[in-house]
Parts: sequence; C-alpha cells; structure tokens
Amino acid sequence: MINLKPFLFAVCVSILFVSCSVIGLNMKRKTPANPAKYPKFTQADTLRGMITHYRKNFDVTYYDIHLDIDIENMYLKGFVDIYFKAFEDIDTLQIDLYGNMKVSGITLQSDSVRFKRKFNAVLVLC
Repeated sequence: MINLKPFLFAVCVSILFVSCSVIGLNMKRKTPANPAKYPKFTQADTLRGMITHYRKNFDVTYYDIHLDIDIENMYLKGFVDIYFKAFEDIDTLQIDLYGNMKVSGITLQSDSVRFKRKFNAVLVLC
C-alpha cells in the first residue's frame, strides 16, 4: 500500500503558500497600525499626469531648440519652435514647462498669442 501522507502534506503546504500570495499576505511586511492618509489629488497633479483635452488634441512632430548658455552666470536663454499637427480645432493647448523656466512670449504663425501659467504648465490660448 502507498503512503499518501507525505504527498498530501506537500499539497496542503503548496495550497497554503499559493493562497497567501493570492489574498495578499506577505510575511515579511507588517500592516501599519495607523496607516497614513493618501495625499490630496490636486489640479497640479491633473495637469502633470492626466491626458486632458489640452494635451490630446495635437501631436508634436518636431522641436527646433535654440539656446544660449552662460555657464559662468548659470543662465539659459533661448527659444523653441514647436511643429505639431492638430487633430481637431484647438482653442487651448498645454505645454509642460517647469515654473523656473520663464516664458516671455508665444507666437503662432507669426501672431502673438495669449498664454497663462498653471503650476508647471503653460496654457496657450489660441
């Protein structure tokens, strides 16, 4: 007669380990007694991470970057020509640019256009 006890023991141990991983038990980590609250989701997060209608209505095909770099004074000056294809009529488009990068003006096909800053984004009002 075959002794099934070792086989059944191995199956039970395997099921135990698999079930622990399925339900999310991790023996090496402890669940905190007082878990922290999630940070509040802000408009800056939305502008930085979500694909909004300000971002998805155009596709950049080329950046033509012109820079003057002054290493001694730690200063950067320049301009960027952005070539893009519009997928639909555009009234506003978003360009991500950190707040420490100042924008002195924006032109669209040789015409000055209005723009405004929101956090680390520049919203171009076409």
